[in-house]
Amino acid sequence: MKPVLALLVAFLIGCGCAPGQEAARPIMVDHPEQLENLFAALDQDHPAMAPICRDWELGRRQEAVEALDAYFRKKSAGAALTQTPRLPGNVLEQAEAALQRRYYILDQWIEVPATPDGGLDWTWRGPQGDKEVAWMLNRQAILPILLQAYRKTGRTEFRQEINRLLRDWILSNPYPARLNFSPQWRPLEVARRVLESWIAVFYARDCLDQDTRLLLLSSLLEHGDALRNHASFWGGNHLITEKLGLLAIALAFPEFSDSAGWKDYAMEKLSAEFLAQTYPDGSYKELSNHYQLVVLLSAQRFVRLMTVANPAFRKEPVYRRIEAMWDYFAGVMKPDGFGPLNNDSDLEPNDRYLASAWETFSRPDWLAMATGGEEGTLPSGPASRFYPWAGQAVLRNNWGAQADWIFFDAGPYGTAHQHDDRLHLSAYLQGRPVLTDSGRHAYQPGPWRDYFSGPSGHSTLLLDGRPADQGPRVARQPLPVEYADTSKCVFAAATASFSQPASRFGLPSLRPSVPWTRAVLYDKRYRLVLILDHLVSFQAHEIQANWLFHPDIPENSVGNYLHPGGPSTDWQVVALTGRTEPPLGGFMSPEYNLKRPATRLLHTTRVDRPVTLAWILQDPAGPPVEVEFLSPAGAPIARIRLLQEGRIIAEAELRLHPQPELIRYRHP
Repeated sequence: MKPVLALLVAFLIGCGCAPGQEAARPIMVDHPEQLENLFAALDQDHPAMAPICRDWELGRRQEAVEALDAYFRKKSAGAALTQTPRLPGNVLEQAEAALQRRYYILDQWIEVPATPDGGLDWTWRGPQGDKEVAWMLNRQAILPILLQAYRKTGRTEFRQEINRLLRDWILSNPYPARLNFSPQWRPLEVARRVLESWIAVFYARDCLDQDTRLLLLSSLLEHGDALRNHASFWGGNHLITEKLGLLAIALAFPEFSDSAGWKDYAMEKLSAEFLAQTYPDGSYKELSNHYQLVVLLSAQRFVRLMTVANPAFRKEPVYRRIEAMWDYFAGVMKPDGFGPLNNDSDLEPNDRYLASAWETFSRPDWLAMATGGEEGTLPSGPASRFYPWAGQAVLRNNWGAQADWIFFDAGPYGTAHQHDDRLHLSAYLQGRPVLTDSGRHAYQPGPWRDYFSGPSGHSTLLLDGRPADQGPRVARQPLPVEYADTSKCVFAAATASFSQPASRFGLPSLRPSVPWTRAVLYDKRYRLVLILDHLVSFQAHEIQANWLFHPDIPENSVGNYLHPGGPSTDWQVVALTGRTEPPLGGFMSPEYNLKRPATRLLHTTRVDRPVTLAWILQDPAGPPVEVEFLSPAGAPIARIRLLQEGRIIAEAELRLHPQPELIRYRHP
């Protein structure tokens, strides 16, 4: 045995351990290259590292290793660096299960197989073969859970499991030193591991054995290199998270010689990415409430880190853009505090996150919006919101729990996680969900993915079984959306088109595309919604109006909330609820991997000329409202009356083609 290795064996086996720690196994002796790389990467100009590096270079390696371990064992880091995601309510249950290799991942219990040497199979995709399972497993979110269980109970087996999992992961997954798409070294997992577990566990007192601490330190160095030199090249929320992980390593470990460069690079890159990946109205370009939150959580940590690292940060444009992102997140919130399910989204509690973010930006209006006015200061002016770059209008009457909320999406397709949902509509009436978006459910290709991301999972129109052309992935300027908020109503409208399919020989169709305008009008006095769908065609087509109702609305009640208005149309009406055979239909997904039966109501008819379809959406507690057309069917300017029990309650004149416009709306 070489003298250096013999010295390390004597140190790692025989040296004193911190209270409550077992004698360390000689892991670093078996992997001396890790130790060599670690000491080579220390900053010799750092006051605490200089004498340690000197001992190492002079051959006093036992002293150097012991001093390095003692330094980091005593060192602490601020809350901004050691923060982890909110822990689940069943910490002890999950910690106990982890001792048996069982983990709660994506709302299901997963038992991970063991490798021949007793470690975990870190490539395991779960019983469904879902790669998301392997990604989540490699983020090691179980480590903070085990740490919390250890803090609560003092049971050493929880701390031992932390050490075992860390050693197993590091030693069984060597750093590839290149861009890698394995679940272990995909750049996003590298960053999430750093941000959500490793730094917090590293700086937790009396948590790590000595050999684990050194091994983890050497792997964190490799994680920094991976995030600096081998990160994603496609951008998006992945890149933001990855650069935030790099910034966190740089600030948590200034003892690395590369940390200063990492910090400057990460700060510059993050500022540029937050501005590039969001619109001026604060919407994230993927246009998903779920991924808006993912980026916001990164942005919030970025703000906390930068406030410490750079006191002038609050004057930077990126700081104001992050504030606009939170403001958008507040403005689209539903009466129950959750966000919309637009594109790939889960039901995210927007109100809970706003309640913890408002102080950072001194925005008591967010707190009031999140609490229904019980705390904070309600914003002045109308409650409805319009986001021109997102192309989204939120029509509502107040910020209370019993409010009406109509979400109209006429914006870009989104840069990722898109759904084919052009001009989709979601709605709450008197605080109760009525029309819903589908949610994301899963990413695995197949019929279920097709349903949840396709038009059938949304309240939109289909022409001859096909959805309308989707918007551009990215808007270079706001898309044309008409929006007006008057004393009587809130109005939003936009146009789309249905392209005709190519011929069987692949040639472009000679049939013209069919323009479609959807106009949505919310009456503030009567708390009802008028929806007009205007199509311009002179050839025969089948129109299918698709409406997806929230699971809380029974199938036999959906007609009480939504009914077609005049002119008379020969509708064929079918309701599908929880259909698991082709064609799939009638589900809503509140969270990844979960789905709930929900009624999908289809109105089908045929037209061969311009037509205007009218719909009334209202709470069934009041008398039904009917639509009377005073203008010819399909006319570009619609003149209508709304009647309740034979009495005229409103009159409207609207231009629907070529560009929509609210000409007038009044109550007699």
